[in-house]
Amino acid sequence: MFLQDLDLDRIRERHRAFWQREIVDRVCIAVTAPTDGPAKALPQARDDEQLLAAPQFAVDWALANLENTYFAGDALATACAPGNLLYPALGGEGSFGSGTVWVEPTVHAWPEWDAYRVDPNNVWAQRFLAVNRALAEAAGGRYLVSTQGFFGATDAMASIRGYQDFIVELLDEEAAPTIRAAQQRAIVGHEAIIRRAWRDVAAFQQGTVTVPMIWAPGTVNFWSADFSCLIGPASFETWLVPDFEAMIQLCDFSFYHLDGPDAVRHLPRVAALPGLHGIQYTPGPQSTLALTIDVTRRIQQFGKATFLWCDIRDVERLSCGNSTRADSSCARMRRIERRPMISCGKRRSGVAGKPCPAGNGRAEAMVKKQARRRKGRPTLRFRSTRAASVRRHDELLITYPLIAFTHEADGHWKK
Repeated sequence: MFLQDLDLDRIRERHRAFWQREIVDRVCIAVTAPTDGPAKALPQARDDEQLLAAPQFAVDWALANLENTYFAGDALATACAPGNLLYPALGGEGSFGSGTVWVEPTVHAWPEWDAYRVDPNNVWAQRFLAVNRALAEAAGGRYLVSTQGFFGATDAMASIRGYQDFIVELLDEEAAPTIRAAQQRAIVGHEAIIRRAWRDVAAFQQGTVTVPMIWAPGTVNFWSADFSCLIGPASFETWLVPDFEAMIQLCDFSFYHLDGPDAVRHLPRVAALPGLHGIQYTPGPQSTLALTIDVTRRIQQFGKATFLWCDIRDVERLSCGNSTRADSSCARMRRIERRPMISCGKRRSGVAGKPCPAGNGRAEAMVKKQARRRKGRPTLRFRSTRAASVRRHDELLITYPLIAFTHEADGHWKK
């Protein structure tokens, strides 16, 4: 499917409301599934370099993938240049392998940061920008080019030096001024690459898109700092807050990816950053979906937009509409909260921070529809505001401003 198959104006209206933590007629929900009929064969790359860095291959793969994908709800047809091409763009020795890009440290002692510079025209930045530009030029109104997420400059520096050594040197008072100066150069160089990517996309589409198919009327970034999981509050304040503040200033719309349980300790400080629009939490591979509830509630209580990115198999756990089929995670969720979980943000006719029962009802109706396994593609039916009142609020615990259901095209819908 392509953009011309979607109600693009209506979807954009809901996405605008999302950034204001408001609801137009229902919560945003993005659903993807395989299309009916035989799938179009995806092009096969001869090696990782072609897979990630060949502009024409990226265009051909994106078009075939979009033709094979059914977009429902507020999902948008998007394509993107692989963000991992940027891993070595700020420094380090990059190489292709195992379907990604690897970075080997090239700074081996803190005095070497004196010579550190970022060339926005380096080969890795140019590879990313070439793919990004090719996708934008080929779109022709059929899809939007997503800039995905540009990671932070300090995260890149940790890879260039090696995480363990970098952490130790951040605590060295003698090394700190040298590292600080290098950090400022990294931020400036990184921003030059980001601006160029935005500029190339802006020539062919209105607004920008980031993960997961969230559209914004201006420039947007969804970024993370894996490095934050390894440091305490004092180092976070000293080294990452300036990096984050620069990123927020760079964007019209900013969204931070709180990646893993070890990053949660920094949530209050991240939420206090002026101008930050949203925060999204990912619990980690060993966690269950239920364990994200408390963190997500805290994010909303801080007044930030958020979204949940889940597999279609988790929809029933989220709604917990049938207690006889709900698993132990749902039982735990009900013990945690026996009322509507949290505010959906402001309603157009309401007050900020008030619960939105009608929004909860629409979400419940939606997820119950999507939880059914169909032989064909999913059918979406949206209830009206008044018809969607919920009889049992205690069974609907996840009510976010945007719920994004994603699904790989593995034929699950056809089982």
